Parts: sequence; structure tokens; C-alpha cells
Amino acid sequence: MYLFIYRSYGPVYYVVMAVIAAQILVSQVSLIRRGWRSPRRRGPLLVACYVLLLVYGVGYALRWPPAWESDMTITVGLFLLLVMEVILRTGLVPVNRGYRQLFAASTLVLRIKDHVGRTIVSTRSGSNALQAGTGSADSPHGESCDATGPPRDGQTSDGLFDDHLCADHSADHLIHTRPIRGGSIVWEEDISDLNRLDEQLCRSAEQLRATNLILAQRGEITKRRLQAQETDRIFTSLEAETASKTKQLEQVILSMAPDDPTAAAQRAGLTAVLLCYIKRRCNFYFLQETSQTITTTDLAIYLEELAGLSSQAGIRVLITCNATDRLSNTGGARRLSFDQAIAIYDMFYAAWSLLSQAEDPAMVTHLIQKPDHCELRLLLPVGQADVTWDQSLLDRVVAVGGRLSVKDLDDMMSLIVALPTQPITDTAAVAHG
Repeated sequence: MYLFIYRSYGPVYYVVMAVIAAQILVSQVSLIRRGWRSPRRRGPLLVACYVLLLVYGVGYALRWPPAWESDMTITVGLFLLLVMEVILRTGLVPVNRGYRQLFAASTLVLRIKDHVGRTIVSTRSGSNALQAGTGSADSPHGESCDATGPPRDGQTSDGLFDDHLCADHSADHLIHTRPIRGGSIVWEEDISDLNRLDEQLCRSAEQLRATNLILAQRGEITKRRLQAQETDRIFTSLEAETASKTKQLEQVILSMAPDDPTAAAQRAGLTAVLLCYIKRRCNFYFLQETSQTITTTDLAIYLEELAGLSSQAGIRVLITCNATDRLSNTGGARRLSFDQAIAIYDMFYAAWSLLSQAEDPAMVTHLIQKPDHCELRLLLPVGQADVTWDQSLLDRVVAVGGRLSVKDLDDMMSLIVALPTQPITDTAAVAHG
């Protein structure tokens, strides 16, 4: 009597088989998609293998003679081997093959070495640098470029030579090495073009340095020449401005009588006034180079300076000004251009020169500041018929926007010079003496 026991698989078995089937399905679909997207279109070949396997399975189920009479296990196994061979041959998965063909066709200088330094495969091309850096192919030990050993002199711990070899123009090749499983790979980099470019850059840098030096020297020479020209222009202008007064100063000095103390003191006073006038005109010239305007307060101070020295020459000058109430501040002062200030100063000096020839040298001067203009009022003890003004001075006053008014008061003369002014808005633009 036989006892039959029916055995069945539990749910875990079906879950495991489903997971395995899903993994196989996903992997095969991924390989088909990779082959279909490859430039050489290798996906249809793999699909054809699966189609043949499906046809065989259908024929075996329908008991077709060729399929029914074969061994299904062996046939399916052969089909699976064919699928794997197609996958390997078409390169759908990475394989360790084709190195010799690759190295034979490569234009690079490469070689693979084992763990003791023996060359396993190398390209046909080579150079003295690679031979010197790796040892010969027949050498049993190639420690000079073995990544597994200690680094050589001039080589870093990662197998790459230091950058100072790149700067050596006699070394046109740079050797690199990287460790791989069971050995190392060595390749050579041709840096001859970089060396030539480096030489060209060095030559260009030297030429630029030489050019910069020449330009710097030329700039220094040009600077000195311009400074000399500017100095000559300044002194020429100053000489033209003060030539007549300097000549007058020489005449005064030469005419001094040492035996007459009174006349000598008067001549000394005239000399002081002339020197003050020449100094202040030079000062005006230099201030005009750096600034554009001057306040009426500063102009009044300059006129008072000249009037104060007049007493030493025996000439009495009384000067008043309504813009000097607070000399520490501009107060009610306004600003004049330097051309206007020079015109007023020269007119005051011209009037003073007339006094030096009068019998009773005395003059009253008022510098009046009004809201929109400035007036210089002079009262001289001479008649208008006895006075001859310098026409160039009068033209200069008119050229700067001035108005002249002369009145004859019997034995005296009144002269009024009016010039337009501007309010002080920027104290940095105002020159201070």
C-alpha cells in the first residue's frame, strides 16, 4: 500500500520567484534600451534572440517536430548563452577585452604594467622619455614609474610629476601613472607645444618689459621737458607782467642819494611799495593758476597792505572797505575773477603813481561792496587835465566788464571803477592770500 503526500510551495516561494523575475525583466529591458540608443543600433540583435527563444517555446508547446524532438533544457540553455554572448560582443556591458587592438591603433604613448613592473601591453609608438621613465618592456622590475612603489624625485605621491618639469624646456614629455587593479597604467603627455608657447610668452614678456622701460624713460623725459617748458612759460609771463615795474625799481635804487637822509628814506619807501606791488602781482599770477576767483575781502587786504607802505614814501593814503567787517569770515564779501582783481589792483597802483609826482600826495580810497557789483572810488588831488591814464589799463578794465567814471572837481579828480561780482557759493573755489 502506497501513501501519497501532496506537497505545495508557500507564499514566500512565489514572492522570491517574482522578485527574481522582475530583476531579470528590468535588466533585460535596460539592456535593450541601451542597445537601441547606441549609435550602432545594437538593440535589435538582442531582441531577435528573445524572439527566437519565444518561437522555440511556442513550437515546443504546440509539439512541432523540430522543437518537440529536442531537449528543452539544453536548447534554452544554449539560447541563454547566445544572449549573453551577444551582450558581450555588442558591448552592452563593460568587458575586459580589445586592449591589444586598442593599443595597436592608438596614437598615444601608453603601457600597462603588472604589480612587479613588467610591461603587459603597450602601444607601438614610444619615446625616450617613456623608456627612461618606465624601464624597458623586458625588464622584470619597472620601479621608476610603478604607482604602487614610493614616488621618485620630482614625482608626487599620486604618480604625477611636479610642475617644474613642465618649465624645463629640455623635457618635452611628461609621464603620468595611475594605479589600476593588479598593476598600473603609464602614459606620456607631449608638452613640446606648451614649451614652445612658454618660450614665446617669455620672449613676449621680455619685449613688454623692455617696451615699458623705454616708455617709462620716454615719459620721464617728456615730463621733464614739459616741466622745463612750463617753468620757462611762467617766468616769461612773470617777467612780462613786472618788466616795467622792475625797471622802475632799478631806477629808484640807482637814484638814491646816500648824503640826503630824507630823500634816502623816501626812496626806500618807494622801493618797498614797488617790491610789494611786484610780489603781489606774482602772487596773483600763481593763485590764478590754481583758482578762479578771489573775495573782495582779500582784495581789500591787499590794497591796505600797499596803502600802509605808502606812508614810508611820504604819501598819505586813506582806504576804507565795507566788506571787511569780519575778516575771519567773508561776511558781506563777494567774489571777483582774478582778471577783475588785477584790474582794480593795477588801477589803484596807477593812481598811487600819480600821487608820487604831486606836491601834496594824499589820496582817499573807498572799496564799496554792493549787492551785484563792486566799486573802487578814488579821490586824487590833481585835475583831470593833468592826468594821462595808460590806455591799455583802461582797455583791460573794460574787457573784464568794468565801467569807468571820471569827474573833475576843480583841483581834484574822482575816479570810479565798477565791476560785477558773484555770490560766494563754494568756499573751496575761493583763493585766500
